[in-house]
Amino acid sequence: MFADVPELDGTLVFTEDALTANSRDTGNIFHERPHAVLRPGSVKDIRKMIRFCGAHDIKVAPRGLQGKSDLDSPQLGGSFMGGGLVQGGLAIEMRWLNKIHSIGPDGAVVDAGLQWDDLIRAAYDKGLTPPAITGYTQLTVGGTIAYGGYPTWSTNRGGSQADRVQWIEVVTGTGEFKRCSPSENSDLFHAVLGGQGQFGVMTRAKLDLVPAKQMARTYLLTYPQTTTFDTKAFFKDFRILLDRNEFSFVTQLNPPATVTPFTIAANIFYDQGSEPDTAHLLRDLSISPEAVPFSDKPYLDLIFSVDQGYDTFKAMLDWDNKIHPWSTLFIPDDKVEQFFDAVLPTLTTRDLGGTGFLITWPSLRADYKRPLVRVPDNGKWVWLFGLTTDSDAPAPDTAYVTEMLARNRRLWEKAVELGGMVEPECPPDLTSAEWQKHYAPVWSKFSAWKRKFDPDHILTPGPGIF
Repeated sequence: MFADVPELDGTLVFTEDALTANSRDTGNIFHERPHAVLRPGSVKDIRKMIRFCGAHDIKVAPRGLQGKSDLDSPQLGGSFMGGGLVQGGLAIEMRWLNKIHSIGPDGAVVDAGLQWDDLIRAAYDKGLTPPAITGYTQLTVGGTIAYGGYPTWSTNRGGSQADRVQWIEVVTGTGEFKRCSPSENSDLFHAVLGGQGQFGVMTRAKLDLVPAKQMARTYLLTYPQTTTFDTKAFFKDFRILLDRNEFSFVTQLNPPATVTPFTIAANIFYDQGSEPDTAHLLRDLSISPEAVPFSDKPYLDLIFSVDQGYDTFKAMLDWDNKIHPWSTLFIPDDKVEQFFDAVLPTLTTRDLGGTGFLITWPSLRADYKRPLVRVPDNGKWVWLFGLTTDSDAPAPDTAYVTEMLARNRRLWEKAVELGGMVEPECPPDLTSAEWQKHYAPVWSKFSAWKRKFDPDHILTPGPGIF
């Protein structure tokens, strides 16, 4: 299959370790074994191999990276439902292209295989930070913005990480290399950002940066459950905090393995000498400001706090080898209480596992500008509802997978019934027809872009969109 491949700056690998590592992703649910793994030494390698694969009808999937590992160690891809896997084809380990080319007030130019935590640290050394940061940051830049990338740990405004991209460089499914932006090759720009790898392989990007604060304060507002969960008080306070726009970001994240009580984490970034005014920030809520605990820590300590938790899970609980049937959904503003009232009574600790979280993160709907980053069409806010479900044991468990995938489909069906939709990184096992409904308002563009940029349909078959 890979006889007579072109000369490469990097290497084409066929070892058992490399093929096995690239046959699974973070979800550890689906397993698809590639025939070869490209460790590119240059963008030219990617162009050459995509052209080779197109000529030989070989499928190709770029692979991001979840977690830290040496380049010579096996990597774990960041998708959850097999989206980055390719059976019998070519997996491209993007982590080999991982340089920071420049950092300044006008933005950062980085390789798509760079991990966000490395960029965050380097930018902070210059007093800067990306404005849109995910909870877990040990993910590649190209991997998150290919799905949108949701800044659940930094802001409720500004859209997705894809909305904070100034330009990208892409190798299309025909092997063409193009730089694209809102004003240059704009159709490819809008196709690739949020396009799930269907139209090209990102190789480099210029990303927004903003001035960074020195400190972070987190207020924890807890809403205890008596006989039922009081969704009205919870969401009323949530919306007051959001509408005032006085906090840097507001989210809900329960301790691991707990469904209730619910806790709003209201976070504000600040500089030393400009400490937040607690009484002012927490005025007119259902909970007295005096009853709300808070903690202060350096900015990066908060930004990397989710990473630190997962580093512990990986080191002590064999987290990477557990099964992770995560579910993340977007719910419309006017239906989020109805969704919670229907779903919360059905959840148990089994729906989380010993290391799973329940997350609620609202964001301003109007700030999503990239056409393929789909969110509900109505309301001021859209609400991400996430279950980061983990199995208790690392061993394969077919019955558990079947149970949780059925649960994820029920949750998705309920969300769709209420006008919501899936977040594409953690979908149920959707059919091509169901993906078409997901992209319905832009499906004509989506399919036209596929014909234009990947006419042989070799790129990223994992999601099953076509």
